Amino acid sequence: MVIARHWLDQEGVAAIMDMPGCAIALAAADLARDRNRVFIGSGASLLSEGGCALLRS
Repeated sequence: MVIARHWLDQEGVAAIMDMPGCAIALAAADLARDRNRVFIGSGASLLSEGGCALLRS
């Protein structure tokens, strides 16, 4: 998360996309939200306040 924090705070990045792994994606989503920036995730998991859950069809 050090790199993502640097991107948002120092480099002026407006959005973070497609972070690997659910735990990393949750942390990046929280970081982006705290800084009023965009996070766009992809993959087979649903991010929520309760953690990560696999999507079932």
